[in-house]
This record gives sequence, C-alpha cells and structure tokens, in this order.
Amino acid sequence: MKTYIIIIMAIALTSCGSNKDHEAAENTVPVSVSHPITGNLTESVLASGTISSEDQLTLSFKVSGVIEKTLMPEGREVKKGQLLARLNSQELSEQLRQSNLNISKLMRDEKRLAALVKDTVATLESLQNAQTALQTAISQKESILYNLSQTDLYAPLTGIVTEKSANRGEFKSAGSPIYMLATNAGTKKWVFKTALSDKERLKLKTGQEATVELDGLPGKTYQGKVTRLDNIPDATTGTYACYVALNNNDPTLVYGLSGHMNIGRQENNRSSETLIPLSSLSGLKYSTAYIYILNADSTAKKEIVHILQINGDQVSISESLPKDASVITYGKSNIREGLKLKVIPQ
Repeated sequence: MKTYIIIIMAIALTSCGSNKDHEAAENTVPVSVSHPITGNLTESVLASGTISSEDQLTLSFKVSGVIEKTLMPEGREVKKGQLLARLNSQELSEQLRQSNLNISKLMRDEKRLAALVKDTVATLESLQNAQTALQTAISQKESILYNLSQTDLYAPLTGIVTEKSANRGEFKSAGSPIYMLATNAGTKKWVFKTALSDKERLKLKTGQEATVELDGLPGKTYQGKVTRLDNIPDATTGTYACYVALNNNDPTLVYGLSGHMNIGRQENNRSSETLIPLSSLSGLKYSTAYIYILNADSTAKKEIVHILQINGDQVSISESLPKDASVITYGKSNIREGLKLKVIPQ
C-alpha cells in the first residue's frame, strides 16, 4: 500500500513539473539576434533629372473671365512687373457703369429725403435707410473697381515661364492656373531636380555632395549639394523630389536641360557609423524606425533609431550602439510585454 502511494505521488510531481515546463515554453518567444558593427555604406545613388528651379509660382486670375490675350510663350524670361495676360473686362465695365448710375440715384434720394426730414414730411428712419443703401452701393463699386484691376496678370518676380495653361478665347474660373513661373532667372542659381524611389530617398540626406552631368553639355561636370529632400511622395508618381543646388552658375545653362546625378562618391570620407541589419527595423516612417534590443533578463527593449542610409540588407543609423548589443532580427512581431525571449540560431 505504501509503495502504491509513493508511486502516485511521484507521478503527480512529475506531471506538475511537466505542466510548469510546458507553461514556461509557451511564454517564451524564439528570436534571432545580430550584433551591430561600425562602418560606412558607400553605395552611390544614380538618378536622371533636369535643370530646374527650386521654387515655382502658379499664377492665376483672381476673377473669372474670358482670356483676351496671353503675351508670353513657354520658355520666355520675364521681368518683375511685366504684363503676362489679360481678361476681357467688358462685363465688369458694364457692372461699373450700372453701379455709377445706382449711386447717382441713391445720392439724389438722400438729398431729397434730407429736405423732407427737415420739413418733417419724411421720417429720420427713411433718411437713414437711404444713407445705408448709398454706402452699400459705394462699397459694391469699390469691389468692382478692385476686380477690374485684377483683369491684368503681371509677373510678381523675375523668372522663366515653364508652363502656359491658357489661350485667347478660353474661359477661366478664378484661381485656374494660367502660367507656371520658375523664379530663379534673376539670379541664375540653378538646381538639378530628380525623382527618387523610397529606397533611394532613405539613402540620402541634405548636405551630401553630388556630381551632375548634362546630356547637352558632354564632358562638363557640375558639383553641387543636396539642398532639399521631400518627405512626402508625389501623389501621382509615388516618388520623392530631390534638389541639388549647383555650385557653378554657368551662363550656358538653361531651364529643362536633362542629365543625371551621382551622389555617394565621397561617402568614404564620412566617420564610421553604426550598421544594423535591415530585418531589424520595424515601424519604418520617413527616416525613423524602431528596433528591439535583447536585455540581460531575456526581455526586449524598444528603441527609436534615425536612418542615415540603406544599402542592400544593411542600414546605417545615427545612434551609437554597443558592439555587444543584441539587436533582434527575427521574431519581432511576437514580442509582448512580460514574455521571455529565447535566442535561436538564424
């Protein structure tokens, strides 16, 4: 009998231990880790583009109307204050004539009522109503005069007409684009504009040096720096605009010259950066992401990192990480607070 009881207790203890081991296994997340290294990512970014202006203005009329004439074709350089286009103002001129007639009538009404009020034949309220109507008519005339002044479209700055969207006889509503004006013609400070994919965009940062070669000027090389990198892609193409300001203001350069740029030839001069695997990134947004680092107690710590460049399956980040840090590359999606992690071979 004693032997039987001992056997049952042994089985119960074995079962209890087995359950605990099973629960511990269920609460353990398998992960793979990698250690950061220091170095440089030297891959060049090659992209095609055109000579352009970093700033462009869309010019339009404040009022609707029929185009009477357009004076400037595409590609023409214009001076500040130069007339570009004109609307037919006949309708507004007629409104102004009617407004003048209405004001003359209201002025006569005011004068007549003032005399009648003096003779106590009309009430003061009727005179005040007439004066209010007169002031309203005068304000309406001022609005018409202002709209008449807006039927001529002038260049607000010296620039180059890059796009013309209207012709004589067309009706254009208020705010419709008439001209696109590149505003750097007065300074001749050209930029090379190109469109980048999302991966190319993440490889670059402002201030990087670039080399530009133009198809129409073979054998000539232009140096410049990245001055602008858009963070929002174009709604139509899904690409990111990149602008390289050229150091050489060559007078032979004209708007629209096509060519290609190379960024990254001088990356070897940079100081060493922290490199981690691309597979360790989560929550990528613009140039930031987060990673998980394995703690000594087998839990994970979440950290935000700032991406400098991506090359293949490696990423350079601006943060410094210890060489013995364990950056989690596999199993990130299963990490939960309180769960223990178990490192497995990759």
